[in-house]
Amino acid sequence: LSEIEQNPQTIRHLRAFCFDNEFTKIDDYKSMIKALNKVAETMKQESETVQPELHIFGMADTKNIQLKEYIEEEKIHKLSLRYRRHPNSFTEVLKELRCCTLFLAPSQEEPYNFLVFLSLKLGIPSLVASSSGAGCLLRDCGPVNVRALVNVNGNMKENVRVWGDAMKQQFMNADKQGHVWAKSLGDEMQKLLGVGESEENFITIVTGKKIY
Repeated sequence: LSEIEQNPQTIRHLRAFCFDNEFTKIDDYKSMIKALNKVAETMKQESETVQPELHIFGMADTKNIQLKEYIEEEKIHKLSLRYRRHPNSFTEVLKELRCCTLFLAPSQEEPYNFLVFLSLKLGIPSLVASSSGAGCLLRDCGPVNVRALVNVNGNMKENVRVWGDAMKQQFMNADKQGHVWAKSLGDEMQKLLGVGESEENFITIVTGKKIY
């Protein structure tokens, strides 16, 4: 975050994060990754020094194999894709989240993704599939939610387009104001959830776990 705050017009290292779970289908990843690769290609054409990355945490082996095969078939090479173990504690989750430029929640069926709320509360711009539980809650936050919702459906080609449009808006305008927007949306969600003001209290109530 400090790099963005100090130099809002020139972002040299863009990191998108997502965390795998049982609700995220392989097709959810495919459309998101294909879109992100197209955005990465555009960014590299504008500046060779930009290094777009996607970090996927805790992906199951079967999905990992399927995704690697898809990446080879589609020749997705402009994006640096990194598979990483899932953090062992919420302290580690926080540490990882604070290193990212954009948090992605591609699952169309996940009923409840507390990391969306946590990311926004930390001021990290996030993109969420509109049909998910987090997407439904975001809709209740009013006009401020418009940049976070990705209106996915059953059509792969259309999903690639809407993910791409949403990512371009976030990446091409990756500046301090983007974090102000994310924080304000996190605050609106906090009001809807009816939790206290402190970061630790918010995390404890939303996740049901304390941070040590």
